[in-house]
Amino acid sequence: AERASQEKKVGDLLFAGSIVQEGKLVIEVTKVGKDTYLSKILDIIKSQRIKTPLQHKVNLISKALVPAMMIFSALSFVAWLIFTQDLTQALNSALAVLVIGCPSSLALAIPLVLFVGSGVAARKGIVVRNGDAFQTMNEINKLVFEKKGTLTRGDPIVSYITSNIKEKELLEITASLEFLNDPLLAKELLERAGLKRYKKVENYQSFLGKGVEGEVDKKKILIGNKAFMAERSISLKGLEARINEYEDGGKEALIVAINKRCVGVIAISDELKEDALSTIMRLQKMKYTLVLMSSEDERSLKATAKRLNISEIITLNSPEETLKKIKELQSLSHIAFIESPLGSIKVISKGNIGIVMGNESHFGQGTEDILVTTSSVESIIEIVKISRKVQKKIRQNLFWAFGYNLLAIPLAAVGLLHPLFAEIAMVASTLSVFINSNLLRNARIS
Repeated sequence: AERASQEKKVGDLLFAGSIVQEGKLVIEVTKVGKDTYLSKILDIIKSQRIKTPLQHKVNLISKALVPAMMIFSALSFVAWLIFTQDLTQALNSALAVLVIGCPSSLALAIPLVLFVGSGVAARKGIVVRNGDAFQTMNEINKLVFEKKGTLTRGDPIVSYITSNIKEKELLEITASLEFLNDPLLAKELLERAGLKRYKKVENYQSFLGKGVEGEVDKKKILIGNKAFMAERSISLKGLEARINEYEDGGKEALIVAINKRCVGVIAISDELKEDALSTIMRLQKMKYTLVLMSSEDERSLKATAKRLNISEIITLNSPEETLKKIKELQSLSHIAFIESPLGSIKVISKGNIGIVMGNESHFGQGTEDILVTTSSVESIIEIVKISRKVQKKIRQNLFWAFGYNLLAIPLAAVGLLHPLFAEIAMVASTLSVFINSNLLRNARIS
């Protein structure tokens, strides 16, 4: 399906192949050749790993079937010749067995469905890097969302500021350190301060799930959450009530300390996507257990989870803790990790299946099984539905392919199937697999 019309303003990104429906545009070319969006999508498609474990097993059966049918054909020829002395009937029976034994429909049963299914997904902005993902997705019972960029827009907004120093100074210091950690947030902070340049930062360090530290103008700066401040023995006296208020509202509280003295807190909000809540409700109706995961403070994460009606959350404070909690989850469930290129956790390769929700300018890490190139959360439901339909078509194709062989081979062996009709039956079997696979193109997914 074609995308809906979009209004473009000065400074907006425009892709090659876009059709101008109204107005006049002056366009600056920023990317050419291999750097374009279309070229990157084609590279991803070329790198797809389509073969699945099930297909590998079917291929082994197909390889074994050919010599087995040759032996069975020879036995059929000999048997007819011994018991009837009818050379014509013996040849007909042997040829019919050989024709029927050709595993063409069996060889096409799975790859054809995967090919069509990948095409259906691609039309919806879903790139399947690993063909096994369709099968694995049907085994998943728990979906773990990293909050930032999947269920939220991924565009940080400064909501509130509480400062014991000049507000402009607080924003400038915070922006300068965050520029090395989260450029999008740094840009928002700098614009809020009305400034255009960052200050020079020395001795910068980042701590996953906690915060950052560095030196600006020879002052020791710490920026992070309450756990980070407690770890460094920094008192939050006078600001704790305001911090709790921000976090109870689902906002991330960036606490700023200068020379071991807490000087302010900045509330950062990241709005939920329009289809986040409706998608979560639909996934819950589909009997999935949902988990919200983030490296932000537990209080803030709980508030967001409450808005989404998600009961289970995971707060991550270190790489070691991350891996430990992932192993705990995997021991109990089949898990799909859903992340964004904007996130900081990077655990998709640890799950049974990894999904990256990118957009037109983010193309994942290359380690994910499925890449979503649109920002819609509803794409997760489309992945589930396409996977279910692909699996259904594979079962149907295998039924027709195996059923054809199981029924026709004995008929050919006992002389009830002429070689000509055996050939017609073989073509019909292959066509049935081809037609059944392509019916997936017209299946209702949304």
